[in-house]
Amino acid sequence: MRGASLLPLQFVSAWAATTAAPKLKVLCMHGYSQNGAVLRDRSGGFRKPFKKSRFELSYPDGLFGCTKDGEDQDEADADLERRAWWRGHAGQATYVGWDESHASMCELWEREQFDGIIGFSQGAAAAAMLCAELKPRFGIFVAGFVPNDQEAAAVLLAGVDLCGKQGGSTFGQRGGSVAAALSARPCPRLHGASAPTSLGQSAAWAALAGHTQPALFPTLTLTLTLTLTLTLTLTLTIGVDASVPTLHVIGSADSLVAPERSMGLADLFDGRTVVTHPGGHMIPSGAAVRAQVVSFVEGALAECQEPEAECTVQL
Repeated sequence: MRGASLLPLQFVSAWAATTAAPKLKVLCMHGYSQNGAVLRDRSGGFRKPFKKSRFELSYPDGLFGCTKDGEDQDEADADLERRAWWRGHAGQATYVGWDESHASMCELWEREQFDGIIGFSQGAAAAAMLCAELKPRFGIFVAGFVPNDQEAAAVLLAGVDLCGKQGGSTFGQRGGSVAAALSARPCPRLHGASAPTSLGQSAAWAALAGHTQPALFPTLTLTLTLTLTLTLTLTLTIGVDASVPTLHVIGSADSLVAPERSMGLADLFDGRTVVTHPGGHMIPSGAAVRAQVVSFVEGALAECQEPEAECTVQL
C-alpha cells in the first residue's frame, strides 16, 4: 500500500512477544520414592494437554530421602533419585519434615505465583494441603489421600462446619465416607489452628484418613455418641472453597492407595470432578483420561464451573 510505513521485522517480533499471553505456571509434586524428573518422565501422556506454548510445569524434588522401611537417614538423604515430602511412611501419626517441605513450597509459590498444582500419591496429599491453603486456579490429584497427620491435614478441614450452614453444600449431598468420619466430631467448628485432641475427634480423623482406631473405653465411647446425637444440628457442611476446582483421578485397582481413601480426599473439595480408571497405582495416560483433563482444565481456567458442582466420570 502506497504511503504505508512498515515496522522492521525485529520490531514486529518484539511487539508480538510482549503482547503474547504469559504462560500459566503449574507446580507438579512427585510421589514417594520418586523425584521431579521421574514424575515428568512417567506422566508424559497425562500432561499432553499442557502444551508448552501455554503452560510452564515445574517439578521440584522432595527435601528428604526415603526412610519408611527403616533406611539409614543420612544414606537416604544422600540418594537424590528417591525423594519424599516427609520422613517415614504415610500411615504414621506425625509427618516429620512436612513443616520444612511446606515452608519450601510456600517460598517457591511466592516466587513463581503458580496458577495450578498437580500431585501424585504422597505428592497428591501434599498438593491437596497446599491447594486448600494457597487456592490456585485449579488442582489435580492422582491417587491422593487425606494425610494421617492431624496437624498437617487441619488445613483441609478448615472449612468444616458442624454447627450450621457455611457456604458449602450440605452433608445430605455428600458421600458416606466423610459423613461417617466426621459424625463423631463435636462442635465448635475447626478452623485449622490446632489439631483435634478429644477421643472422638481423633477417631474421626483416623477414619477419614483411611485407618481404624480401636475403642479403648467402650463405655466412654457410648456416652460420647449419645451426647453428640443430642447436640449436633441437622445441617452439616464441609468443603474446601468451591472457587478452587479440583480433579481427582482414582484407579479402581489401586492396591497402595485404596480408592476409598482417594474418595475421602475428593469429598473434602466442593466443585470436584472425579475420574476413575481401571488401572492401579499409576498416572494414567490413555486418551479418555487426557480428554477429561483437557475438559477440566479448560473449564477451570474459563471459570465456568458452577458453584458446588459435582461431576463423576467413569472411563
